[in-house]
Amino acid sequence: MPPEGAATIARFDDGAPALLDLIPAAVEDGEAPEAGLGRVLVLPTSFDTFWNTLPLQAVFLPFVHRSVEYLAGYSLPRSWYRVGEVAQVELPGGQAGGEGNGYVSVAPSGRESRIDADGGGLLLDVEEPGFYEFREVRADVSTEPLTLASNVPVAESDLSRLDLDEFVSRIRPREEENGPAVEAAAQTPEERERRQRLWWFLIAAAALILAGETLFGNRRRAAAAPVVTAWTPTGEQS
Repeated sequence: MPPEGAATIARFDDGAPALLDLIPAAVEDGEAPEAGLGRVLVLPTSFDTFWNTLPLQAVFLPFVHRSVEYLAGYSLPRSWYRVGEVAQVELPGGQAGGEGNGYVSVAPSGRESRIDADGGGLLLDVEEPGFYEFREVRADVSTEPLTLASNVPVAESDLSRLDLDEFVSRIRPREEENGPAVEAAAQTPEERERRQRLWWFLIAAAALILAGETLFGNRRRAAAAPVVTAWTPTGEQS
């Protein structure tokens, strides 16, 4: 039986505890637990191959690393965020910028903005995918710039099939923005022919005017043509 207050993290196939987390005793009667109490992980086996082959498995070393991080209360600072999130960048040594000091963030597009350190960290709205750089604004100190990566949302890489109705609703034009186009698409062939009938008359009239202008121009050109008189060697006019 696990001790009272212990949390069972993993179990064997038969239900026996495989990994226990001994949480410190809760505060009772307004008295805090003794100083130095912390978390304890209990693995009911050995770290050799006498009972099992766990030390020979590929998960053994990552298990030890994560267990130590958990017991120490250590968490790795995030080095990347997604577009739309608020990034919290930890400064080296937890230093905060004093009065007149701060940091300049350089976005992937090259846009620079001034931000102030708050509580040993920087807060930034991630708006562009790529790499952000942070440089300290101090003439008397030369430090290495901090780098932060930003990725596009995972939804943009979703390759799953899209529902047909949802796809149609996305590409269908909005009535308030494309009113004339929607109205034209909803017309029957008879209505379209009735609207186009006037254009046929206009086109026919334009064709008649063009033909008349061509005929009238040819007649004027023939009437204005000069008469050429030629004389033969015998002196006869032709």
